[in-house]
Amino acid sequence: MKNFKIESLVLSSIEYSFKEPNKNEIEIFLNDKANIIEINEKNAKLLLERELRFGSKEGCGVKVSYNISVESNEIFEKSDLSKAIKEDAIELSIVYSKISLLISEITNSCPFGVIVTPPNYDSKKIEIK
Repeated sequence: MKNFKIESLVLSSIEYSFKEPNKNEIEIFLNDKANIIEINEKNAKLLLERELRFGSKEGCGVKVSYNISVESNEIFEKSDLSKAIKEDAIELSIVYSKISLLISEITNSCPFGVIVTPPNYDSKKIEIK
């Protein structure tokens, strides 16, 4: 397995909307994504996203994205990077911890109160593109 380390981390976007939610009962959906944007021999750019939706209502939820750059001491391909993400070989928990904190701060003002998401990602469920 190649060694990867995070070189940079930049908040890309925050989107949220709390449109007419049913305050008595909510269903929460959590989706984590890692979009591989570019690979250049020993460097790669990724967009990490976490989307938290409330119920089936479209547009009711929170979405936070970070751009990150990762580096390896060896040349790698997309399949190597995807495998490293699936095997939790890159410290993406650092990024998802920051995302979790932002979501908690944002949901503090929503009708349901604070919603705390896991400070890591599920390597079996993360969607990689």
